[in-house]
Amino acid sequence: MTKLDELIAVAHKLRAPGGCPWDAEQTHNSLTKYLLEEAYELIDAIESGNRDEILEELGDVLYQVIFHSDLAATGSLGETFDIQDVAELSAKKMIGRHPHVFGNEEELEKYAAVTGDDVMVNWDDHKKREKPERSSVLDGIPKHLPALALADKVIGKAEKLQLLDADAPGPFSVTSEAELGAILLAIVSSARSAGIDAEGALRGAVRELEVEIREFELDDTLRLCKMLLNDKHDLMHKACGWMLRELGKQDLGALREFLAANVGRMPRTMLRYAIEKMSERERKEWLKR
Repeated sequence: MTKLDELIAVAHKLRAPGGCPWDAEQTHNSLTKYLLEEAYELIDAIESGNRDEILEELGDVLYQVIFHSDLAATGSLGETFDIQDVAELSAKKMIGRHPHVFGNEEELEKYAAVTGDDVMVNWDDHKKREKPERSSVLDGIPKHLPALALADKVIGKAEKLQLLDADAPGPFSVTSEAELGAILLAIVSSARSAGIDAEGALRGAVRELEVEIREFELDDTLRLCKMLLNDKHDLMHKACGWMLRELGKQDLGALREFLAANVGRMPRTMLRYAIEKMSERERKEWLKR
């Protein structure tokens, strides 16, 4: 038995009948705060550079993963899975995201990477292949990230869409982390003096930027689908119908406006896919037109 197997066995025994009552009472939701605490403690240890503290805190984070996996193995989330399934999926994901290492001969050549920047050029495309159902660059960004981390993520997505200019000078001329830290501290201090929640204020600004991004994406989707209304290939009709269907999940009004303006010349395949998530009554109305 490896040391990892031993830890897995410990977690299982603590939750099993005759084990620890506290462990047996826990749920995925009740454990969330502990997962956050352990993650932050690991960050503190890493920043301290203390080898022993990092070793200990890595173990605590690992135990959280094992605990949740043991819970899932009992059917807490419906269909069961265990730590082996977690490891298998993670390995599969990492292999898929690194075709420059694990790919076939063609992929090794296509995605050849020398620097980290080379890897990141294709990173989002690799992730899209994993989750083709995602329709926005914002999909997959954890909404409970701290406001600063969330802002950094969302700004990065806006820059990739060229909604923001990545090379444009910012409102502050910052030359070091220390200088930036002082500015951020001053902003938070000013917010406190004014009785304003700095975290909430930043989240509000990020939400506004997210709205801009989604509106930009919607416009892009509508323009593309309008261009392809007369395309002769059924596969393109399906693709556009799927994009319109996903658009409708975000803005049903925008989808209805597009249909009203173009339903008369829309290929039937495109129309059927576009209205797939509407009520049966509304689907029938659109199909009659």
